[in-house]
Amino acid sequence: MKKIILSLLLLPTFVLADNLNSLTIGYGQLDGALTDLAGSDNIDGISVGFTSGSNKAIFDIEHWQATGDDDGWQTWANVAFAFDDFSTGSMYAGLAGTDGDILDDEFGLVLGYQKRSD
Repeated sequence: MKKIILSLLLLPTFVLADNLNSLTIGYGQLDGALTDLAGSDNIDGISVGFTSGSNKAIFDIEHWQATGDDDGWQTWANVAFAFDDFSTGSMYAGLAGTDGDILDDEFGLVLGYQKRSD
């Protein structure tokens, strides 16, 4: 459960337009309660991500390279399909997974609701 919570905090979903393709590069630092979930005192890292989406589907992938107390990597991927249209608000279902040496590998189903605005 703690791995799923950490994954949700580290895997942002971008919803900005009808058709979206974006590349993201970022730096993050975790400490306190979040790092307790990963069993560390301090996690710094650089992330590279790609998001692609339309009004019916979203695909996210992000790679996190950690430094600091925990050297390692983690990759998250998510694909989701809307039951209706994200621009008007829709329930969605999809698959998500993570692989790496910071957290255990996990794979599962995702259900949710999302509404996009231009």
